[in-house]
Amino acid sequence: MKKSLLLALTFIIFSGIYSGLKAQSESITFINESGNSSSIDPMKLKSKTIKAIGHDLKTHEYSGPLLSDFLSYAGVILGEPAKKQTVSGYITIRARDNYKCVFALAELDPLFSSSSIIIAGKMDGKALSENNGPYQIIAPSDKKHGRWIRQVRSIELHTVK
Repeated sequence: MKKSLLLALTFIIFSGIYSGLKAQSESITFINESGNSSSIDPMKLKSKTIKAIGHDLKTHEYSGPLLSDFLSYAGVILGEPAKKQTVSGYITIRARDNYKCVFALAELDPLFSSSSIIIAGKMDGKALSENNGPYQIIAPSDKKHGRWIRQVRSIELHTVK
């Protein structure tokens, strides 16, 4: 009986560790305007920690790369060299359940905005729950959480034509 209980507890502990590692190693698919895609692991980028009021109306610390850093890493040119294109560009972010939201590139580009929108992989120092993660967009200046998209699966670049 004790051996069975010990074996079961060991399995549960290692399953939890494995799922936590698995969640943190998942990638987000980035799709450029030509339709070419690449997989990017946000955890490889420099992380920023911000405080924001979560869905539970409590203040939490969220950690992850700036969305603008993710886009730059994916090859999107931001800043002075691209200012004319930036004002007509936008991204669509899609969740695992196909929920979608949109951000204008100008909202993300440090040349135009001082917002700190991040792709969070952690909340209060711990990996996001399976219900929210592995990644969630945190837009702390939004009054409503409609763009705090959970379970981010892909980010697609567009230009208004």
